[in-house]
Amino acid sequence: MRRAFVTTAVAVALVGLAGCDTGEPAKPGGFRLRGTVLSRDEGRGLASALVVVELGDIYVKNPDPTKFAPAYVIGTMTDANGNFDVDVPDDVDQVGIHSFSDGYRYGALKFKLRDGNAIVTTRRHFLVPDGVDPATVKEAEFEPTASDFLVGSGAIAPAPAITVAPGAMLDFSVVVKAGSGPLAEQHDVMSDEVLVVQPVLSWTGAMTPPPEGCATTGCVQGKGYPDGKWTRSIAAPTVPGTYTYYSVTTSEKCVTSRRLTVTVTVQ
Repeated sequence: MRRAFVTTAVAVALVGLAGCDTGEPAKPGGFRLRGTVLSRDEGRGLASALVVVELGDIYVKNPDPTKFAPAYVIGTMTDANGNFDVDVPDDVDQVGIHSFSDGYRYGALKFKLRDGNAIVTTRRHFLVPDGVDPATVKEAEFEPTASDFLVGSGAIAPAPAITVAPGAMLDFSVVVKAGSGPLAEQHDVMSDEVLVVQPVLSWTGAMTPPPEGCATTGCVQGKGYPDGKWTRSIAAPTVPGTYTYYSVTTSEKCVTSRRLTVTVTVQ
């Protein structure tokens, strides 16, 4: 995905820290990345926005576009004032910051970790009002849809909520479809940013596109990815508890889907 503009306001600062709060024992070193996701429309921070951090750069080249993009590794959620606070490794010079908030455009910011503060802006999706012919609104945006976000584990069938042992393998899946209108200018395709986020663990992971879609329509980073069922397998947390995982997506035109959730109880 190579966007010509950025659309979410993210005010960012970086300070040193002693360890990482990941749900596992802290490791020495690293930095704490702090920032705010802002709305241009309301002039305020956006609460409960999901923030994903890509290590090394923004839109890091995926060595195999038919597989999940490995650079997306850190995820968090903003507080009531739109602020976020997350740890990053100390061997990383710059990051890509991505924000997702229901009803708002996707935002992205390339940020060098020792450059001080940085700000970009966001706005609400420009949706077609009810009762209006989409063909009369050339600049209209159409939200992609995400559905059937499920998680399974071995013999446990995929479901919206499951219970597993610590460290068990989790198999996530979600069905996505790009939004498009009747005009050529309104045509859209999915990007490779079909993601799973677990804020408590500061974790995120990109998902793998449907193989049949890659074979027929192609999977080209920055050009478009297919609709269909995306998947990702990871190990469950080792610390007992109940964890909410979020599904977020964006299209190549920076239009986001509504988030979905599944719940994993580790015991």
